[in-house]
Amino acid sequence: MLVCVLLTWAEPSIVRASCGLELPPRDSIVREFLRPPCERCAGHRGIDYETRAGSDVPSVARGRVSFAGQVAGRLYVVVDTGALRVTHGGLAAVSVEEGQMVASGQVIGVAGSTTYIGVRRGQWYVDPRSCGVRRTRLVSEGDGERHR
Repeated sequence: MLVCVLLTWAEPSIVRASCGLELPPRDSIVREFLRPPCERCAGHRGIDYETRAGSDVPSVARGRVSFAGQVAGRLYVVVDTGALRVTHGGLAAVSVEEGQMVASGQVIGVAGSTTYIGVRRGQWYVDPRSCGVRRTRLVSEGDGERHR
C-alpha cells in the first residue's frame, strides 16, 4: 500500500514575489495579526503599525480603490489588486476616490497614531506578511529525501 503525505510550508521568497505588498518596517508593529479560530470569532485580522500622526500614508499595494470612506467612525481605503483586497485603516484623512487606480507607494491619506493594514484573499483574512501563500509538495511514505 502506498501512502502519500501532503507537506505545506511558507516560502518567504515566493511570498514576497507573489504578494507584492510594500509593508512598513517590522519594528513599527504595535499589534500583530491574530487569526481567529473561526470565521466569526474574535481575532485581529490585520497588523497595526505605529505612525506619526499627520504623516502621509502610502498604499502598500498597486490596484483599484474599491472603497474610500468611513466605517463606524473610522476612515479606510481598500485597494483591490485582483488577487487581494488590502485595507488601510486608522486614517485621519483620505486623499483618493473609489475607482481610482493607485500605485504602490502612492499617498492615499493622512495617518492617525496607528495605521491598520489588513489583507483578504477571497473571503479569508490572511497575515499581511505572508498573504496566505504556501508551497506544497506531495511525497510518498518512506521518502528518504530531506524536506526542503
